[in-house]
Amino acid sequence: MASRLIHEVHSLIAFGLPYSHVHAKKDAFSQRMPGIRHREVGHRKYQAFGRAWDFSDPFPASDARRTERVLEWKGPVEAEEYMVSISHDVDDRNWDRDGTPPAERTAIRKHWESFCVWLVLSPDILKSWAGVDVVAGRIHRVIEGIEVWEEEPTLVADYARLCNRARLLIRCNKSLRECLVKCWKLDPDGLLELSGDGY
Repeated sequence: MASRLIHEVHSLIAFGLPYSHVHAKKDAFSQRMPGIRHREVGHRKYQAFGRAWDFSDPFPASDARRTERVLEWKGPVEAEEYMVSISHDVDDRNWDRDGTPPAERTAIRKHWESFCVWLVLSPDILKSWAGVDVVAGRIHRVIEGIEVWEEEPTLVADYARLCNRARLLIRCNKSLRECLVKCWKLDPDGLLELSGDGY
């Protein structure tokens, strides 16, 4: 199962916020039913893979229509949370990599996990590439054709929580540290310092 860090970093990139409460709700059943079986509850889009959507068209027109209805009935916040929720299911389906040999699946997952951690550790890239200024608490948006940096007061604290989780992963996960050094050219001594403790 993709870690919450991965889901939250993907949401940070796509929506400007990690939406931890949406991901926590999606995976709440996993506390009672660990592993892939938890996706039988609250993962409707996940279950519809191969029928209503696939990787060539992960967000078909039916998703757009549902999002428009949520926007109309409940407002923009709930509509964005709905989009986060269905994106969570796409991430989960992608994470499972059905049909991929186990060793290859493990390597792909470690690469993506290290990318997400590296991205959390790279606030300048989050700002320039993803349009999320995690230091100043601003999100780059296009509103009625005009580009603006919107203030988002919760972003700085949300980002601090992501940083803490990334540091914990670095401290506890040797293969992640090795991947960060190999793939993302991070300094091993800098990782030791960043994690807060020796490893």
